[in-house]
Amino acid sequence: MKKAEACASYPTTTHQRAAEAATSFFSSKAEVEAILLTCSCARGKATKDSCIDIAVLAPEAMLADKKDKLELEWQDYYQQDNIFSDLHAVGVYSHIDLLLFSGNFHPAELSWTTGADEFELAIGHLVAYAVPLFERNSRFQELRKRWLLYYSED
Repeated sequence: MKKAEACASYPTTTHQRAAEAATSFFSSKAEVEAILLTCSCARGKATKDSCIDIAVLAPEAMLADKKDKLELEWQDYYQQDNIFSDLHAVGVYSHIDLLLFSGNFHPAELSWTTGADEFELAIGHLVAYAVPLFERNSRFQELRKRWLLYYSED
């Protein structure tokens, strides 16, 4: 088990403590492969009003069988731990925004008139610009190796 050093930029210590609490909760689940910070906190653009976007990477089979149960456990924990009510008090949109995902990305058919689609946005948010807060195995790094060659500034 490897814990990654976060390069996140939290706008407040409450945001940081809430992200750490969410990481602690999900890293205790044996099936969770990685916990990623995404969007504004990962890109260093968050304000005190920002939410904390957390993506939890887990095997597709586990999500098919246990996703609902895991979401219910998370909601119970989220409602009971004071750090999350403290986070709500910090800013207008300050909360944890959670995504449970398997790491399976499927490109859509695009035409020359199409801009960024869900596939490209998912690769950007969940792979290219995500900050790993926890990694149990090499799955997230494997996703980066597989998908980042298709997602570049060029």
